[in-house]
Amino acid sequence: MNKINLLQTIGLSSLLTVTAFTTIPTSVTASETMQPSIGLKQNSQQFALYVNPRQGTDTAGAGSSLDQPYRSISYALQFAKSGTEIRLADGEYTTEQFPLQIPAGVKLIGNAQQKGSNVKIIGGGDYLTKTFGLQNVAVVPGDNSQLIGITVSNPNGRGTGVWIENTKPVISDSSFVDNNREGIFVTGTASPLIENSLFKNNTGNGIGFGRQAKGEVRKNTFDNTGFALSMGGDVTPFISQNTIINNNSGIVLTENAKPILQGNTIQNNRDYGIIATSKANPQIQDSNNFASNGNDVYISFTKSSTPSVTITKPTQPSTTIATDSTTYSEKISFECAAIKSNYATVVQRDNPKVLPRTMINWTRQIGNEYTPEKRCQIVTEKLNKIVSQNGGKIDNLSFTIGTVGTSSVVCLANSSGCNSTNMLFTLSADNAKNPAEVITSLANSMGSQASGGSSPVVESNGKYFVPLTSLNQKLQPETGLWFANY
Repeated sequence: MNKINLLQTIGLSSLLTVTAFTTIPTSVTASETMQPSIGLKQNSQQFALYVNPRQGTDTAGAGSSLDQPYRSISYALQFAKSGTEIRLADGEYTTEQFPLQIPAGVKLIGNAQQKGSNVKIIGGGDYLTKTFGLQNVAVVPGDNSQLIGITVSNPNGRGTGVWIENTKPVISDSSFVDNNREGIFVTGTASPLIENSLFKNNTGNGIGFGRQAKGEVRKNTFDNTGFALSMGGDVTPFISQNTIINNNSGIVLTENAKPILQGNTIQNNRDYGIIATSKANPQIQDSNNFASNGNDVYISFTKSSTPSVTITKPTQPSTTIATDSTTYSEKISFECAAIKSNYATVVQRDNPKVLPRTMINWTRQIGNEYTPEKRCQIVTEKLNKIVSQNGGKIDNLSFTIGTVGTSSVVCLANSSGCNSTNMLFTLSADNAKNPAEVITSLANSMGSQASGGSSPVVESNGKYFVPLTSLNQKLQPETGLWFANY
């Protein structure tokens, strides 16, 4: 039995409460290290508990003042009730009983002016959630609770910083760094307000949304944190005025996610600014600012919100794809998709943790009939057909350049070379002059160069090839998607 349950069992909790609570002092001197935060009501009806991991003691007579603080948040939580403010001194809170479960209406307050940079909760523990089973979590806020001016880090395997489920807390002026999955996960029917906070260096996501969650995420910074925001299920949050920079992808949407995106700055994200797959249907308002992302906006054509183009994607047989150490028995298929105002052929696996990857961007129109949209549809259908006719295998197929009739063409071929059945598209006269440049461009569009690996272009007898298996390095499961139970 843990300390909290033991106190409640022997009836000491109610006795200790009398000495633990005190009214907030009417004045705070400049020398005191605990700064009052935003939203504090200085009145006689509100109680404060003080915690200092360097100088405090977890005893019944402590906690009532700056001079006599508790040592741990866990101990203070035994005496917290709605309206209580737990004020945290600078320091690292590492010896807690994780996860820290914050009661309804309780405020956990550090230093809002510095976004909690010196008030650090580090660690996590097993928590049985209602929607995603057993998780490793640092903090679980109750309904109408508040986290203000705190840094949360959970370095444990698949560690989540804050787990919000079926509640409406407020989280502000805080930092979520070095979590081994996401900084915050929002699920069930939760509807939090998350504002003015920093999400950085998290392995998976800054914030993940699942189930029927909603709420508001505003004026936060997401920097180099896996995916800034990822959403699945039937979530409908309002995402506004955030700075989303230097992440693998900015906002990743799947299933039936329908967020509203307003006034966000989305820049320098390596793969996508926003990617929406499956039936996700975001409202992307004109006030969002995109710049220098791998792709600004990717919208799958399988959604009803995309341009009215019908694409029939052939059913592919199961394909076994071998990598250095892992074998995947998943379908691989190609799709024509909208990326911002352009069209692209993308490749994807039948795995929700693998993002689709752009292979060919279509920008040139040939005559009146062959628009970029039409060319995208035709080539995508051919790709699916060739892979299907090859027994669903890709390991012996390569992109190469050859001649069919009098035209130079790009084809997807095995050892038989190019012919009328495996040709994908013809080259313009200028492109036909430099096949090496064309095939290298194709390889780079598949992401091989961007990922830091060597070029997959192979030269043999004056001809150039790009083995389709080179896609494997970009078609790997992401370390942290919108799912909490991977």
